Amino acid sequence: MIPISRIILIAIGVILGILTAILVKNKSIRIVLSVISTIVFVLLIVVAIQKLIYHDNRFLTGYIYRMTSDSMANTLKTNDYIFIMNTNNLQEGDIVTFIREDRLVTHRIVRINGDKIITKGDANFKEDDYITKDKILGKVMIHGKLLNAFVSYLCYIIIAYTMTYLVAQLFPNYKSLEQTSY
Repeated sequence: MIPISRIILIAIGVILGILTAILVKNKSIRIVLSVISTIVFVLLIVVAIQKLIYHDNRFLTGYIYRMTSDSMANTLKTNDYIFIMNTNNLQEGDIVTFIREDRLVTHRIVRINGDKIITKGDANFKEDDYITKDKILGKVMIHGKLLNAFVSYLCYIIIAYTMTYLVAQLFPNYKSLEQTSY
């Protein structure tokens, strides 16, 4: 069952899409909105196809995961979202997500010795056992309140707005309702 908060967010997006389609009369602005909406729509399709093919948390060129512990407290908290990307450019101080004993772990690199990487959670007292680069899924590129807000709330409004605006563009006769006078 869909939570009521998501239904409300989707409704807000639909209302904004309808209002924009009806009220924006400037042709240049309408073209810009159509281009942006089309780009967002294409990106949504790409993400949906990735989900169907790979069955994981892939999002365009990276992955989105949710933190499940406070081992990185002060930097990342439980339920914070992180966006990671695969990179070979790892340095001490980078936050990485890696596989340990069939679990995903997100910790900070404290030392690199050749192919051996030592990590530690910011809130942990001791360093982890070393890992090798092949265990690392990626480096945390984006985290924090902006990503949390986007994943939790704004994405629903943006998706609903984009879909509604694009559908409204398929029916250009809505203007006849404005021009009718009694």
